[in-house]
Amino acid sequence: MSSIIKVVIILCVVEWYFAHETTHEEINLPQVSNELENLKLEMRSMQKYMTEVFRKNELIQLENDKLKKENKVLQNQIGSLETKTIKIERTMNQMKTTFEWTRHLITEKEAAETVNQDKVSRIETLGGINTIQEKSPRLIVPAASQGYPVVGFNAVLTHDVSLGPHQTLVFDTVITNVGQAYEPRDGQFSAPYSGLYLV
Repeated sequence: MSSIIKVVIILCVVEWYFAHETTHEEINLPQVSNELENLKLEMRSMQKYMTEVFRKNELIQLENDKLKKENKVLQNQIGSLETKTIKIERTMNQMKTTFEWTRHLITEKEAAETVNQDKVSRIETLGGINTIQEKSPRLIVPAASQGYPVVGFNAVLTHDVSLGPHQTLVFDTVITNVGQAYEPRDGQFSAPYSGLYLV
């Protein structure tokens, strides 16, 4: 019997003794012995109950430890998922940036193709002008045949420019410059004679 049970039994006997306010002569030993046996039985029953409680407590503790381990595993998985989520977000941002850059490049390419198409059209126009000049030079400078001084120029711009207010447009390709009145370096045309000039 454990020491706890013995202490409890002794305390019970002392309590019973004082509760009945008897003297030593009045104690009925068989009755006390019977009470002690009953107490022992109760204590054994209590001991079994406590053993069962301790056993259940140990099972609960084991279950609790198991849940703690599972919780730790779940926390690690959550951390791993959070890391993957961050990586996915970074990848999506990179893809978005790449998409926007690609769209920008496509826009630039389309703009460049438009410019190139304009240049091709201008070159074709230049070719047409040269053909016209070769076939009928009188169309370019008709005044020469009538004895008037001839002044005129024909020039084109083969690339796009953005012009500001009061900005002079300087053509980069001069086809004809009869009378040398057009200055291709600064785009200035100086009329040497008074008269009507066609633009």
